Amino acid sequence: MPDSGEYRNSNRLDMALEHLKMGFAAFSVWSTTPDGVCKCPKKADCESAGKHPIPANGFLAATTDPKRLTAMMSVSSEPNYGLVWPDGGDVVVILDVDGHHWKDVVKDLKAEYGLLPKTKTTHTPSGGLHLFYRWPTGVPVPDTNHLHGFVARFPNKGYVVGVGSAINGKVYTDAGIEDMAVLPLDWAQPPARASRVSITVTGEEGGYELPTSIPTGGRHDAIAAFVASRWNRGITKAEIAASVRSVLVPLFDELMDDHRLSSEIEHAWDTAAKKWHTPGQTESSTAEAVGASGEVIEIDLLAIESRIDKPTAMDPHAMPLPTGLAMLIDHFRPLTDAPWSSLLLASSVVMSALAGPTPTLNWRGRHGCALFGCLVGHSGYGRKGAAMRETERAFLQVDPLLPDIQTGGLASGEVLVDILNESKTNTLSSSLIWEHEIANVLVLASREGNIMSGNLRKAWDGDRVESRSRAKGKSQASGYHVAFMGGVTPSELEKRLTANDIANGWANRFLWFHAEKRPESYDPTRDATMPAPLATYLRDCIAFARTLGGSMLIKPLFTMKLSDAALARMEAMALALDVPPVGTIGALQQRMPLHTIRLAMVAAIFDQSPVVELDHVLFGEAMTSYAVDSMRSVFGIRVDDPVAMFILSVLMQVPDGWMNTTDLKKVTGKDYPRVQSALRVLLAEGLVAREERPTRGRPAIGYRMRSVKSGLSGA
Repeated sequence: MPDSGEYRNSNRLDMALEHLKMGFAAFSVWSTTPDGVCKCPKKADCESAGKHPIPANGFLAATTDPKRLTAMMSVSSEPNYGLVWPDGGDVVVILDVDGHHWKDVVKDLKAEYGLLPKTKTTHTPSGGLHLFYRWPTGVPVPDTNHLHGFVARFPNKGYVVGVGSAINGKVYTDAGIEDMAVLPLDWAQPPARASRVSITVTGEEGGYELPTSIPTGGRHDAIAAFVASRWNRGITKAEIAASVRSVLVPLFDELMDDHRLSSEIEHAWDTAAKKWHTPGQTESSTAEAVGASGEVIEIDLLAIESRIDKPTAMDPHAMPLPTGLAMLIDHFRPLTDAPWSSLLLASSVVMSALAGPTPTLNWRGRHGCALFGCLVGHSGYGRKGAAMRETERAFLQVDPLLPDIQTGGLASGEVLVDILNESKTNTLSSSLIWEHEIANVLVLASREGNIMSGNLRKAWDGDRVESRSRAKGKSQASGYHVAFMGGVTPSELEKRLTANDIANGWANRFLWFHAEKRPESYDPTRDATMPAPLATYLRDCIAFARTLGGSMLIKPLFTMKLSDAALARMEAMALALDVPPVGTIGALQQRMPLHTIRLAMVAAIFDQSPVVELDHVLFGEAMTSYAVDSMRSVFGIRVDDPVAMFILSVLMQVPDGWMNTTDLKKVTGKDYPRVQSALRVLLAEGLVAREERPTRGRPAIGYRMRSVKSGLSGA
């Protein structure tokens, strides 16, 4: 038989499917060319060639469903596959026995703990072994990813590459033993902790708990923890890098090349910088100030409403993506440099439309899964149109009836009523408003007396929508299913979307997503044809959604439900946001729980699950949080001076809007001249007033918030 790519792919898939029968879960992993170049977008620059996951959410995409696995692996890159042992039932630990001296280490361990029974074993291309053992009953499972110095993969805590996968032309092979033996008790007992020492780097207090050795699989975590502890004390990047090389590197079981080490340090530094905005801050997100009557006021620094340049780019690898959506994102990877956030939003909106009115869920009211989304980006550079076109092109291959429900030209509130009524009579009992530029919609919504704003708000809620005209008289729509996807430039949005639009609630029915192309190359000539297994899987997702509740003519009132963990998460979110909204961002955040529940329903549909699980809710949270950050970048508080903007935001959290200058200096972290210059800006704008308040001694001099522009209410 010729050694074709199709044969090799089929061979790996067959072996992966065999492992599903053994109880494993599996997912697709990037493979390499025969000369060792990874087939992922990084190619020769990849630092984990042939070993890292293809799905955006990594090994969390591992499945026990043969159809899902087939869809993952039936792609042109001829993928390898990864194995995990799922939670539930027996516990299996996979020991990744590797390293220059692993044979000597194992020999010493056998002398100390006894011989190991023969078990299912994989020979790796590097000359190591994967040993599969059942964990002995009654022995606590350690919360670690290492055992006796080797990387250990416990259920849902990492993965190994499966038999038949190839790297650099070398194949993972099976030793021929199928049964998994029980790990002997002496081997399963966690070894006593080695003594640790504290070190002091560059003279700071507190020190750092230094391990006696750092195994290969633990280098990343060790560098991240070490850099974070140094960064948080205000130590410079150069000093930290030097400390890593002098303190940590000698403890590595296997040395790391300098290029990768520098990259790890840089990544750890950036991660710390995102977590703490100012060196020297702790993880605490609050500061204290003294109010006018002497009471202590707690300021939530994370709630400070401020304009940011742009939200942090969404990383699909850091999100719990549902299976279908993760595979769809992988399909988009070589086709466009549109941002992941835009592709995720557009795909979710289209799925919410194609799913139709059948998915319903009971949580603080009855919810359908219809979504309203809009991409906010500069013309051309934001790739708004590219994201929408690629999404449309993909779903046309899944459901050719998509054009039947797509509509545009939303020219008036009356037209919206007509669209809603049409949704009840078309083939799919649904409508998808698809507007590449919604500037005209914003203009109409902002005109006094126009009903567009109110009708859009009602359409998202699913309420009865009405209009009147001389030509048609009174018309109304109810019982419809509609989703909305659009695009707009930041300048048009800032100019057209008024504070009233935000205050009256129609703007927070939309998920506004900042859009900016991602810095990743792609092939503009690449064939966009979707792999047949992926198209089939997505088609099954849509069919699943439309048949929820069975084939009865009358569907049950609720066809989906929340798991206990998902319900607890939703209730916690709703409780946290059940406060009077503060400013523009506060108004937008008020609807976050409702957006989250709809996004979670769509995520469950992408998993073909009638139960909304915790991961589905977490996906919804990540999406809505990105929307809030996107609006913060467009609006925020419209004061040019950043310190003035911060002061105004602080005053909004104070019960009576007044704070003395000493506390303003303390909370902002700026000196008096800088605070005074910011206050002069606010005074000139008429946003604050200087006010003295009596005390037992000299009067306290402070500033009181008078009014705030952009719909932000004063005290």
